[in-house]
Amino acid sequence: MGSKEKRAAVVPMIEIELDKKRLLDFNLNALAAAEKAMTNFWGVRTTMGNVLAEGTIGAADTRAMIWGGLIHEDPELTLEQVGAMVRIDNLLYAQGKLMESLTAQGIVKPAKVPGGGSTLPNPLEK
Repeated sequence: MGSKEKRAAVVPMIEIELDKKRLLDFNLNALAAAEKAMTNFWGVRTTMGNVLAEGTIGAADTRAMIWGGLIHEDPELTLEQVGAMVRIDNLLYAQGKLMESLTAQGIVKPAKVPGGGSTLPNPLEK
């Protein structure tokens, strides 16, 4: 594969500003870590696909997904630390960045809007 092909295959990471500027990256390790955290919390096997398809993303799911997307930068980061970074005043921002990242990385498709445009999925709407 040539250098242009390699660059085209790179998936964009989305910047999120919490305690500092960080980058969300959803590689396979991130997905597996988030799914494990959600499964441990709910007590049943849970996948990101199931949570996203269900359309209701709760606080525990949001925290687990953001944490999973951040641990590539800081493997020592804990769920509780991420939970402390996301407060009620920045919750919608954090959820928006999460959905932007999942969309940019091809995990979810943008919602279609009338007129042929698209918008990011709203995690608070079913």
